[in-house]
Amino acid sequence: MPIDLKNTTCALWLPKDYDLTLITEVVDSIKGNIISVARKNLLVGLSDVIIFVDEENIDEHFFNDETLLDKLEKLNLFIVIVGTTKKLRRIPPQVQFISKPIISKKQVLVIIEIWQRYRQNLNKRELALTVKLNRLFFIYHKLFEGEYLYIDDIMKMASVTKRTILRDLKTLRDVLVTKEITFDEEKRAYIMADIKK
Repeated sequence: MPIDLKNTTCALWLPKDYDLTLITEVVDSIKGNIISVARKNLLVGLSDVIIFVDEENIDEHFFNDETLLDKLEKLNLFIVIVGTTKKLRRIPPQVQFISKPIISKKQVLVIIEIWQRYRQNLNKRELALTVKLNRLFFIYHKLFEGEYLYIDDIMKMASVTKRTILRDLKTLRDVLVTKEITFDEEKRAYIMADIKK
């Protein structure tokens, strides 16, 4: 699936004399928006933005802000440090570097594509986790209600393999330490022991 770069917002915290031509041309070409910021606290207040920051604006305490780190981790913000030296230690993995001065539009576009790819992967992981949790809750509810759990039924309903269902059952067994999930040979189905209907 192609990466949709439209409506990308770029925040710039760069010197007033910095040549913004290449960044502007790239953002215009993808129908994005550009905003300018002048202080760190304005960056922290942003969301869903890629930020180009001059390395001179970053000090050793820059990434000590919990809100900023949280937004970086959730990919609500993506910081690109524009500079010639990687002088800082303990930089979060979501932070990228681009050399100063920026000499080609491709450099800027590659950075924006990296951010969008990260976001797409995050969305896929969140969706996969949601699907798995829904399946686990369904299995748990069925067993807790004292019903028999037939693997074939769950496989058809959830479009997953037998191996996936068995892993789900193992997860539930690991979590539900006071309950026992057993296999009824006669019914060829799983049941939660000691559940009264």
